[in-house]
Formats: sequence, structure tokens, C-alpha cells
Amino acid sequence: SDEHSVLMKIDREGRTRTVNLMAPKKWESHLWDAEDQILKFIGNQRRIRSNYYFNDPVAALVCVSKSFDFMDRIEEMALEKGVKLVVNYEPHIQLILWGAREFINDIHSFIKSLVNEKILPLLSTVQFNGRHIYSSLFDSKEFIAFNSQLKDDFCSCVLSYQIVLKKNENGEKEDSPKSWFWVNDEKQLIPYPEDVSKELMAYSARSSYVSYKCEGRRYNLDARSMCQINRETGAKRKILCCPAVYQWYYIDLKSFDFKPYKLSISKELEATYKSGRDFHSLSYNGEKYTFDLKEFVQIAPYEVPIKREPTAVLPPEKKVEVENEVEISLRGPKENLASAQLKVLENLKSMITKEEIELPSDSTPRWEALLKQIAKSRGLLISSDAVPGQARKISIEGPQDVVNSTVIKLQSEIINFHSSYAGTAVPEKPVEWDEQTDVVEMFEVSRYSEEWRNITSQFKETLPEADVKSIKRIQNKWLWERYVQHRKRVDTKNSGRVNEKSLFHGTSQTRPDQIFSSEEGFDKRFSEKGLWGEANYFAENASYSDHYAFTTYNGDKQILLARVITGDSITCDQDRELRMPPNKPSTDSDLDQKYMYDTVKGFTGGSTVYMTYSNEKSYPAYLIQYRFSPYLAAQYRPTAPQYRPAVPHYRPAAPQTKPFAQPTGTT
Repeated sequence: SDEHSVLMKIDREGRTRTVNLMAPKKWESHLWDAEDQILKFIGNQRRIRSNYYFNDPVAALVCVSKSFDFMDRIEEMALEKGVKLVVNYEPHIQLILWGAREFINDIHSFIKSLVNEKILPLLSTVQFNGRHIYSSLFDSKEFIAFNSQLKDDFCSCVLSYQIVLKKNENGEKEDSPKSWFWVNDEKQLIPYPEDVSKELMAYSARSSYVSYKCEGRRYNLDARSMCQINRETGAKRKILCCPAVYQWYYIDLKSFDFKPYKLSISKELEATYKSGRDFHSLSYNGEKYTFDLKEFVQIAPYEVPIKREPTAVLPPEKKVEVENEVEISLRGPKENLASAQLKVLENLKSMITKEEIELPSDSTPRWEALLKQIAKSRGLLISSDAVPGQARKISIEGPQDVVNSTVIKLQSEIINFHSSYAGTAVPEKPVEWDEQTDVVEMFEVSRYSEEWRNITSQFKETLPEADVKSIKRIQNKWLWERYVQHRKRVDTKNSGRVNEKSLFHGTSQTRPDQIFSSEEGFDKRFSEKGLWGEANYFAENASYSDHYAFTTYNGDKQILLARVITGDSITCDQDRELRMPPNKPSTDSDLDQKYMYDTVKGFTGGSTVYMTYSNEKSYPAYLIQYRFSPYLAAQYRPTAPQYRPAVPHYRPAAPQTKPFAQPTGTT
């Protein structure tokens, strides 16, 4: 105040301080300058709390470690500035500072320079490969505890891991592209057209029965028995899905038949075709050949048509199982990385256990395949031993708790082998189901299982920006038994055309557990009239069902993935008065006149939808819980369909009486 010739008076009332500034009117500008300077002084002296976060978690470990003196330097500066310093370790390492703003800013700058100039040069990252089965361990409680101990002992930690595809004996990756072929009368493999092969590949991954059109004819594909059925004549042909390479052919001017180019020429043409170039030139036997790959013509030395077709690469008679690997990233001080890497591999190896199970002497290959599928669905490694003169065994390998629970389940299957399905029958319940005691139970699907990958792959086809929080398998014995019985009836009625599909369903304001824990499941009696009348609606695209998803209390969304028997489906125009599928057209057979179509098919809101008019045709198989990133939701969320079909609004289920039990683990 003296500097600006301003009189200052401080009034004290309790804990409140009022600063009064006075000056002649002609010095009014001095008054405002003094006020600004006083406010700035008070702001700088105010004690505030500030958190310092480390961008590199391993740099934070080194900074606070007692093996180095970096923390001593920071504490010494904080003491000099009169700033209180506390280290917080949970959930991430951060430094909490209390003191004057200007002093805290100085300490922040000091820590930042210390990290960039002193700590980061000490660190390094090493990547090494381990067994593929280790991927199921990194999120376990045991490994998280080990990683914490690794931080204390070596100032190092495992940052990430990813699956690496190994190559087999032929130098090809295990996930090489596949194509579909049919077997003619001469036992030759004939490729399907490329667009048909892609369609079969997409739909066979979702359903065991697929209906498709090829060269003007309608066919059904049975992916279980691997056969093609002509819908007009009923004729059957064997089909095959296997890895393929593309062979190029030219017209022989003598025989006017297509003949293959030499393998080296075919490989050159295929590489050029895949690169997107239209023309290719090469020399062969002293002559120059030129090709127009856009028009499929060989231009020089003479003009002939050419074509490109897949050729099946049949697997060898003796298949060698090749285990993929997992790439692990470990970061820490350079001098500690070798010891830390050895410790990580030793710990992972100790967390894996192996058990052997003896098989019944009269077990069938089909039944043994079922046991292996049970273990494989849980992310375990399976191998079988056949030693002459000894009992046959299968070995399962994986995390100890998963192996123990799987052994109990497999032993239960073996005990029931003779009484339940000796020799030929296969249990009706899905192989991925766990043992249950109540009528309705829910089980968490492991993120590392094939079951999780299949579901999320279908889900993210139309909702790639969604973050799947959990997938729970619904095991309702009563609903499943009814569904299987109806599937058998449709199979008999349609001569094998069941066309079972995995489709999505949103329950809107109705809690999903009111559906899957009830005795009726999806119930069209409580549906409003939609675009195709009063029915249960199911969609191929998850993005469509997302608009009718149930929202939980914490903002997550839930939709159901259902198994639906579509059977013989008919595409109909929208009709809100529709109450059942139309009758099949009359034929010479009196039998066809007695049956209706099984489902109605339509297209709305960017998705194909199926309507079932009987509750037995659908089973609620999985509950998917997800949410959208707040940053991506506005950019990628699909638009709502123009017309909203009826979504079942179910009445609250009445209290169930035993033996029907309430579901466990529902949200």
C-alpha cells in the first residue's frame, strides 16, 4: 500500500478479514493496481493440495524406491520450500503435495526434470515369448500379487502381453484363409464362387444350418454333417472347408480347356492381383508375357482369357499341433531385467498344472471328442496318449483352479457314460455348460476362452466401439429341454432344415432376468404389435438391439444373445396384424399343405430381423453387459431405426415355487 500511496485498513470480525483500500479520487488507478497486487500475493501464499502423476508407471517405481536417492532429493526440496509431501501407492503411485502454489509448481518442475534426465535413461523394456497358455494367468489374483512383489524386488513389472501366431511345418500360419469346396462324382474338389464362399464362411460361423443361392439354385448347408442339400431335388453332396491357395489358368487354344500356369507364374500373378495393380509382365522361356488382371486376359505373346480359382490345400495325414505363443513386455532398470525375466517365467510355469484322466475302454471317438471340447472351451491344452497295452488317457494342462474344476466335470461325465449315453448318444446340453444344482444358474464366461471370442466377434461386427464388461452364460434346464424338443420336431418336419441362428434381443425397460429365469422365456403374449405383428423379435446386428438395451443402475447396457430356430423362413412385407407365419405354398404333396413357415424374416433399422410366433423357438443363451466410451459414443454410435418394432414388455414374474429356483449371480 505504501508503494502505491494507498491507505489500507483491515477489519477483523471473528475469522473473517476485510481489507479496505482508500486513496484520493485522482489516484484511482493506483487503487486498482494495489488491489491486483494484493490479490496475487494472497493467491500465491494460499496453501493448496496438488497431485503429481507419473506417465511411466515403472519410472514411478524407481522414483520412490529406496534403492535410489531420487525420493530423498524431492523430500529435501519439499522441506526447504515448506511443502508437505506424501506418497500414495494405491491405485497408482502418485505424489501428494500441500503448500503454496508457487512452491508446488517449482517442485513439479523439479520432479519432471528428474524423471526425464535421470530416471528414464536407466530404464529399458524387454519383450520375450512364453507359452500361449500363460495368457490366461495375467489377470489372476496370484499373478497380480506376484507382479507387486516383482515391483518391490526388481523395480520392474509386466506391462502387457499379446498372442503371437507361430508357424506350422509348412511355414503357414494356423489361421490361413479358408475357402469352401464341393465334391463331384469323380471325387474332385470344385471351388464355390468367391462371393458364395465368403457368404458361407460368414454364416456357418453363426449357425449349423445355412440357406444360400448358387448359380440360380437354392441349397441348404449342414455344417455338422458337412453336406450340401439341393432344396428342389433333395440331392446331397459332400462339402469341405479348408485352407486354399489361388491358382491361375489360361485357355489352351488346341483343346479349348482351361489349363494351369506354372506354379511360379501363378504366384507372381496372385501377388500382383492382391496388390491392386491391373497389369503384369514377366519373361518365360525367352518370351515376354503381359497380363490384364482387371479384364482377366493374357495380352502377349497371344491373347487368351485367363481365370483365378482357389485350390484346396488338404491337411497332412498326421497333423502336428503347434501351440501359439504369448509375447510378454517387461519394463524396469536395465541392470535388473535379466533377473526379473527369469523370475517371471519361473512364476508362470509354477502356476500351470497338468492332470491325466483315464478313459473307459469302450468309449467312442465321438464321446472322447466331446470331453476334449469341454476342456478346450475352458482355455485348456488337451492331448491324448495311446500306449499299446495300457489304458487310454487324455491330459489337460492349464491354471490350477481351472484344471481342478474341469477334472471334476470330466470325471462326472465318465461316471455317467454307461448309464446316460453309452456308445452312440450325445448329451443334449451344450458342451460348454458347467455343472449346476439349481434349475437356473448363471456362469461367467472366461475372457480367454473360445466361447468369449466367438460371442464378442459377432457382437463387435456392428458395435466395434463398445467395451464388453462381462458375458454370462444362462443355464435354464427347463427352457433348454423345451427348446431341444422343439428343435427335434422342426428337424423332422423340415427334413433337416433347422437353420439355428445366434441372434440379439434387447429387452428395453424389462430386466433380462425376468425373461431368462422364468418358465416361459421369451413370451410374445406380452409384446405390443410391431411392424410384423405380435411376435418375439430378434436381430442379426447387435447395433439394432442396442437401441432397445436394458440400462443398469451404473449406466451399463445389457442385451441377450439368443439361440433361435428359424427353420423355413419367409420374407414378408410389414403387416402389423400378422399373428402367425403364412402357410407354405401348395404342392403335389399333401404333407406340405399342413405346415406353415416357421418364422418371418424382414429388414428394418439396418438389420435383418426374425420374428417367431411361438415361444419354443428361442432360448436366451447369454447376457452381454457393455458400455460405450464417452469419447467415441457420439462419433460411432449407429442411428436409431426409423420404425421401432414391438419389444416384449414382460409383467413381473410371480414368485416361483420349488423345484423351480431363482437364478444366481444375476444383476
